[in-house]
Amino acid sequence: MLEKGDNPEKLDNDWVLRFFEFCKNVSNEDLQYVWAKILANECKENSNNSFKLLNTISEISNNEINLIRKILKECNYGIRNFEAIGIICIKNEYLEDIDIKYDEIIKLEDFGIMKREITTLQDEISFDLENEIIKFIRKPKKKGHLNLIKYANFYRFTHIGMEIIELINEEISGNQFKKLEKAFDYEYNVMLEKK
Repeated sequence: MLEKGDNPEKLDNDWVLRFFEFCKNVSNEDLQYVWAKILANECKENSNNSFKLLNTISEISNNEINLIRKILKECNYGIRNFEAIGIICIKNEYLEDIDIKYDEIIKLEDFGIMKREITTLQDEISFDLENEIIKFIRKPKKKGHLNLIKYANFYRFTHIGMEIIELINEEISGNQFKKLEKAFDYEYNVMLEKK
């Protein structure tokens, strides 16, 4: 994991003491790999592994790591607002459609790995992506029908969540646009535009 130019001698003694205190009882191989990667990253010239990252990694289990991997495979898109990716959904049933339980998301929120943001849906709303824009355009009201959807939940990874994603070397799927379209189909046209 160490690369040419890495300098283990630059490690701060306080950081090293906390590091070993946090990881001393880890027996799971996946989590051991994550800890080894953190240590190797700290030897790099511009490293910045916070104590908060160490604390968060020490509190989670391999179940949370696997859940993060699962979410990344089912992400609607690699949404880059605040350098974050996430899941846009309108109701908990959508999470069930992608085989993620709402309480699992809440657990990641409790650890500070994900954050829920509620977006009020207006006649038109856009999410800015890296190379594209996802637009939600409200369909005209049908006679006798009220528009029901007033907001969407956007679960995004926090800064700590993004650091964990980097550590576990997981690719971001970002190919779930059809599922997103289907979830909002009753009331919105969902379009993907290239920048």
